[in-house]
Amino acid sequence: MVELELLGDVIQRHRRAINTLGKLDKLTDITADDCSLIEEMMTKYSRYEHAQSAEAPVQLPEPDELEEDIAKLKEWRDDLEKRRK
Repeated sequence: MVELELLGDVIQRHRRAINTLGKLDKLTDITADDCSLIEEMMTKYSRYEHAQSAEAPVQLPEPDELEEDIAKLKEWRDDLEKRRK
């Protein structure tokens, strides 16, 4: 979501090249709300990707919570796509 959607494929992890041709205008559509949502989701879900302490394990989200967050991201992506047309 960050690399392809928010940043319009200008940059990607593990890719040396920065591709700006025909893509930089996509960056002007980014709002503070976009950044807040992505930051919120990255903070929330990154904890599941990192090593966990046996003393304080992180509980996986309930299916309803996960479905709600996926729907929120889909709605955000659809809105961003509309702004970019």
